[in-house]
Amino acid sequence: MTKYLVKNKEELQEIIKTNSKPLNSLDVSNITDMSFLFSNISNVTYFDIDSWDTSNVTNLFSIFDGCSSLTTIPFLDTSNVSNMNSMFRNCYSLSTIPLLNTKNVTSMSSMFRNCYSLFTIPFLNTSSVTYMGSTFSNCSSLTSIPFLNTKNVTYMGSTFSNCSSLTSIPFLNTSNVTDMSGFFCNCKSLTTIPLLNTSSVSNMYRLFEGCSSLTIIPFLNTSSVSDMSGMFEGCSSLITIPLFDTSNVSFTYSTFSNCSSLTTIPLLDTSSVSDMGYMFFNCSSLTTIPLLDTSSVSSMYCIFEGCTSLPLVDKVLFLDKSNNDFKRQIYLQMSKEQLQQTYNNLFV
Repeated sequence: MTKYLVKNKEELQEIIKTNSKPLNSLDVSNITDMSFLFSNISNVTYFDIDSWDTSNVTNLFSIFDGCSSLTTIPFLDTSNVSNMNSMFRNCYSLSTIPLLNTKNVTSMSSMFRNCYSLFTIPFLNTSSVTYMGSTFSNCSSLTSIPFLNTKNVTYMGSTFSNCSSLTSIPFLNTSNVTDMSGFFCNCKSLTTIPLLNTSSVSNMYRLFEGCSSLTIIPFLNTSSVSDMSGMFEGCSSLITIPLFDTSNVSFTYSTFSNCSSLTTIPLLDTSSVSDMGYMFFNCSSLTTIPLLDTSSVSSMYCIFEGCTSLPLVDKVLFLDKSNNDFKRQIYLQMSKEQLQQTYNNLFV
């Protein structure tokens, strides 16, 4: 059977839209860009395109994005593809992915985002990938991730966010990564974190937020980090925090919020911090806090709210920015009511 040669992408889109020709009767060898080709076709479980010659295709951006009923992915020659951003995003019914040639892919942003039914990922050659933002975000059925060559990746924001069934992470080369915001956010089944090279990372916003099964954190080089907001928020099983270089950190908003098992905090350089709001919110097991430099702080809103095990006198001393022996003796002699009033006045 002679196949119909499709002249360009626009014609192909029109054929798909009108269903004017069978998909398996098309010759698409002239097409290099297949971005958005089947996006948001939500009532189809399979596209009969296994016979398509896609050897010249370089762009598969969002090709199946929003195909919420799709259960099977056809075989495609992806040897020349460089862009797989959002390729399978919102494919809610997809449980498996075929082996893909990804040797030339440079960006996988949101590639599998919201693939709620996906329980396994095939091996992916990611040696050329530089951007992995939200690649596996919201893949709530995934229990493991294959080995990934991430030596060239610079952005990993929300890569594994909300992968709530994920129990472990393979070793990752993160030496060139600058942004890890939300990297493991809400990975509530994750029990261990591999050693990560974070020497280039400047953003750790919500890095481990909601990792409620984590009990320990590996050593992290945080010398370049400026934002630790929500970094450990909701890590309710975390019992210790390693020593961090926080000399460049400006934001510690909610950093340890709801870390209900933490009893102590290591010494932190907070000389550059401007926002400490909710920093220790609901740290109900915290019994002591280190001396912290609050000279640059403009907000301490609810910083100790819910810290039921932390002595009130320690809270007052912290907020009063003074820990000399004379004032300590005065505060120790105050009644609980007097201390509470002093605390309330300082907290305004």
